[in-house]
Amino acid sequence: MRTKKSIRNVIVTLGAQIINIILTFVGRTVFNTMLGEECLGINTVFTQTLTVLSLAELGFGSAIIYSMYKPLADGDEEKIRALMALYKKAYLIVAAVIALLSIPLIPFLYTLTKGQDGGQNLTIIYLLYVANTVVTYLYAYKRSIIIADQNMHIVTLYQYILTSIQQIIQIIFLYVTKSFVLYLIIQIVINFLINYLISKKAEKMYPYLKKKEHTELDSETKNTIFRNIKAMFMHRAGDVVMNSTDSLILSAFTGVVNAGFYGNYKMILSAISGILNQIFNSVVASVGNMGAKESIEKIHSTYLAINFIGFWIYSFCTICFFTLFNPFITLWMGEGALFNMSIVFLICVNFYMTGMRRATLIFRDAMGLFWYDRYKAVVECVMNLVLSIILVQKIGIAGIFVGTVFSMAFVSAWVEPYILYKYGLKQSVSEFGIRYFIYTVITLIVGAITWFLAEWISWGGIIGFIVRTLICIIVPNLIYLLLFWKTKEFQYFWKIAMRMLGRK
Repeated sequence: MRTKKSIRNVIVTLGAQIINIILTFVGRTVFNTMLGEECLGINTVFTQTLTVLSLAELGFGSAIIYSMYKPLADGDEEKIRALMALYKKAYLIVAAVIALLSIPLIPFLYTLTKGQDGGQNLTIIYLLYVANTVVTYLYAYKRSIIIADQNMHIVTLYQYILTSIQQIIQIIFLYVTKSFVLYLIIQIVINFLINYLISKKAEKMYPYLKKKEHTELDSETKNTIFRNIKAMFMHRAGDVVMNSTDSLILSAFTGVVNAGFYGNYKMILSAISGILNQIFNSVVASVGNMGAKESIEKIHSTYLAINFIGFWIYSFCTICFFTLFNPFITLWMGEGALFNMSIVFLICVNFYMTGMRRATLIFRDAMGLFWYDRYKAVVECVMNLVLSIILVQKIGIAGIFVGTVFSMAFVSAWVEPYILYKYGLKQSVSEFGIRYFIYTVITLIVGAITWFLAEWISWGGIIGFIVRTLICIIVPNLIYLLLFWKTKEFQYFWKIAMRMLGRK
């Protein structure tokens, strides 16, 4: 049952995200054409600024979802209603805190957007971004029960259908009005609708949520939740600094246009990461359910299988990004929007290292191990900020990404698996370390082979890009198939694929 739900979640996610990616690319192209590179940079900077302010969420969502696994498995409706009431109250407070924290930043908007010529009313635009973020928290709490009950595909379907409608409307209005403000207002309205409709769907699926009265949570449950929240806040802080401050530092030290250029690369990364994150997130609830019922041996073998498929997917994507990034952006935005290959390499290394953490983080979160590595996030984000700010002044744009890669390599890459193995899987982490090293060496070798083969292609334009893409698709996957087809991890997923095709 767990496998079927995970597969269904993955299939719905893939279909919806592919459509969303196409519309996102069209939308960004129209945005750049109608409003220009400066507005593109402002969009990137303000989006990341609000991501930082969203730290006020404190990791409440992950902590509550983890707390729901057992009562959902036991059918404990009273406890679920009590958890939802706590979640609702917390998110209303979060919305208010984000709104308040955003106000002191208004005098510094022009500092954050270095190089902005004053053609846009930054205050109004910024406040609309704030409103869009605040709206997210008004009804979002009810989606947690759908996710915890292994029905992520329902949330995904609502989210991507409405987001696709939003992008189509925004594209039309950009062509007609060329208004940044109207573009953002449409986004706010659709964002509200997404959460409102998901909330109504949750009430329909779980009618007991409509009951007003609920019991209070016992002190042990509250203590566990708030303990996990403290830990998750530190983790969120680390994630935000690692993933969101690069654009802010880039804008502040090198100009808002460079932030816009990076936004193009990041949009491509985010489009693919969106698919991959949704796929991996689709199995989180199943892992949480497994953690309550299965043996450590079963959990460990499943972890190794998911870590293996994570390596294959993220390694393949990293190789594709490194080989195809600049040819694609040349076709899309022109040669003037390119970063040099050393910066592209660092962006790809960051993507690979982040991706290789996915399986570990899924099992850490599903097993409720937030507390044990809470200080890791603080050390990592301080190291990243310090290194990035120093190095951007020494070696330019590349310094920002060197800081991010180094801080991740020296902290998260080994602390997270160590915690999972020690407190969750209760085994030596050495097996993970050996596998990680082998996977990384294979990625570098296969990546080099693929890149050199693609560089031999003399054709330019769309034909050249298509041929390079075919090389990227065939070469890594063929090599990985030859290397891994006899392994237990490959056979695990092969059997699932055969079951999906109706074969034994």
